[in-house]
Amino acid sequence: MSMPTVVDPIDPLLLVAILFAAVAVVLLAVLATGKRRARTAALAERFGDEYGRAVGRARSRRRAEEELSRRVEERRGYTPRPLDAEERDAFQGRWDALQPRFVDGPAVAARAAFELVTEVAVTRGYPSDATDRCLDGISVDHPELVADLRRSWAGSREWATTEHHRASFVHARALFDRLLADGAPPDPTVACPPAPALSADAAADAGGEEPRGRLADPAV
Repeated sequence: MSMPTVVDPIDPLLLVAILFAAVAVVLLAVLATGKRRARTAALAERFGDEYGRAVGRARSRRRAEEELSRRVEERRGYTPRPLDAEERDAFQGRWDALQPRFVDGPAVAARAAFELVTEVAVTRGYPSDATDRCLDGISVDHPELVADLRRSWAGSREWATTEHHRASFVHARALFDRLLADGAPPDPTVACPPAPALSADAAADAGGEEPRGRLADPAV
């Protein structure tokens, strides 16, 4: 007869070590999941609609969050300066001269308004090498205004109706005002002028040749 096989008992210390290792793996997984969820919540809250745009363009939540995190990190590398009084007055004067042009040429005026916004941003110290990088930088500070501008600009380019140009112009004005006001002494006596009116010709989608800007159109 063969002798029965004797199985050595498991060392209690080894069993405890295995259990601790298993628990540690589970805890690390839970912590990693919690960290990802916390980052998602923080970025979504910070960027609002711009978060959804980034996810849609990247077709991946992870890649979109990496891109938004890159924007935040890049933005920490510079500090936009407030405009001095002379610069604010000069930019305000250019906008005041631009607004009446919308009546007879909404497409041209909307494009010029967008270019003026980027010029103000670059003057303040936001990235100047590309329109998208400039808007990406602004989106860290003013995400909803940038999201509105990008969305309306996309509609203006795709549909090219007067109302779409008007929406683009109005959202450009909102961001223009914010960039001018950042760091400036508050002036409660200044009221925002009304949105540009439409002439009969503009209602028929009158436009003209778009001006050539230094910066390219934003990606949408």
